[in-house]
Amino acid sequence: MGVHWINPLSPELAGETFTRTFIDGTYKEKVAFMEPMITLDYIKSKPSHLDEIPLPTHFQVYGFYPSKYRVSYNPSRKEYLIMLTDFSFKMADE
Repeated sequence: MGVHWINPLSPELAGETFTRTFIDGTYKEKVAFMEPMITLDYIKSKPSHLDEIPLPTHFQVYGFYPSKYRVSYNPSRKEYLIMLTDFSFKMADE
């Protein structure tokens, strides 16, 4: 699965209860994934929340990167939604 990196300013690292956070991951020194990590209890609470994703200042691969993620519940469809949103194009460093 690679190395998981968490933002050192994440609230759960300051003693708050863990509900959700955003993790980046690397494998063999290359970025391999970006993922929201969310507890089942938080999802079951049927939240409606939009969080910023702290983006790096440099990128290894050019492409579209999300700057936010949403966790919500749609009661009419009885559907939980976890979405990466607000993508913008980033150039790779040479």
